[in-house]
Amino acid sequence: MKTEIVKRALPYTPEILLLIAGIVCFLGELISASSINGFLFIGVLAILALLIWKNKFLALSIAVLLGGASVFFLLALLSEFSEFPTGSPEGWQMLFVGGAIFGSLLAVSFIMPKKYLSG
Repeated sequence: MKTEIVKRALPYTPEILLLIAGIVCFLGELISASSINGFLFIGVLAILALLIWKNKFLALSIAVLLGGASVFFLLALLSEFSEFPTGSPEGWQMLFVGGAIFGSLLAVSFIMPKKYLSG
């Protein structure tokens, strides 16, 4: 029974991880600032709607927005890295952590819509 659930959920791992990250960010913003971030709320709802209805247009829209934002932030990361002194450990740490975060989001933006467009 459990293996069947895992096999059905496995193809939707990127969406589930994005949903979890969005919910954590939304709750963190809600707790720390006592306000609702509308952008995060709409993003969480969009990913939830994608998981429920599996709409090709919604998947492509989320992937394009996520990919564009990831490229923008990767370029901003490289710009910030160039302002650090040469060989600075803080600069390298920022580059590796930020590159891992935004690089993985960029990879998700390519992987996520493939299952909706091929089906």
